[in-house]
Amino acid sequence: MESRIARFLLHAPIFVYYVIVICYDVFVITPNIDAVVGHAHSYGGKLKYLTFWDMCVQCIFFAICTASAVFERSDRGPLKRASDFLFGAIALPVSMFVFVSFWGLYAIDRELIYPRALDDFIPTWVNHAWHTAIVAFLVVDSAIIRRQLPARGRGGAALAAFGAVYISWLFWVKFAGGVWVYPVFAMLSPLEIAVFVGVNALVMGALYLLGNTLHAAAWSRKQKPT
Repeated sequence: MESRIARFLLHAPIFVYYVIVICYDVFVITPNIDAVVGHAHSYGGKLKYLTFWDMCVQCIFFAICTASAVFERSDRGPLKRASDFLFGAIALPVSMFVFVSFWGLYAIDRELIYPRALDDFIPTWVNHAWHTAIVAFLVVDSAIIRRQLPARGRGGAALAAFGAVYISWLFWVKFAGGVWVYPVFAMLSPLEIAVFVGVNALVMGALYLLGNTLHAAAWSRKQKPT
């Protein structure tokens, strides 16, 4: 079992970091960006973006981890179990998906996902907080903290529910607000959108399996006698 002090020293700074990033996003970036994006303050606000959902998930995850380190003496307390479930079912696969999908589209044509005009309003460190650090911090956590991952059925069901809620919300924003959250959708036909969403769901599922498998394999190797 990792010491409570070590877990606190790992998780508390990351939790504070995410609080700072979210506050900077909401109170500094968003008020100045509407003239560029055109719909930052429209229907749904910041909650239109999967990146913002993921930032909130990361903040909640590390808040639970920090609370567990402070209040729980056992590594099987309810907060530790909750953080383990959130890590395996949602926090890790969603962050991996955000990382892969963002940087993949960015490499193809950044205007599809992150127009150049945003560079004048969003510092590089914030962009990497949104799309890079989300995976880096979880990799560090995974290397130090052994997680009791949820059964694949339970974890997969939780991830599928999370994805279904977000996709439903994305289409509702288009229906009620008249704007696609991501410019790439405006370039696709209804059939192409269905295929695009289906492919991304498969990618999310594959990343879920990959992340959980790598974590389990890494800790299995660590426990083997030398």
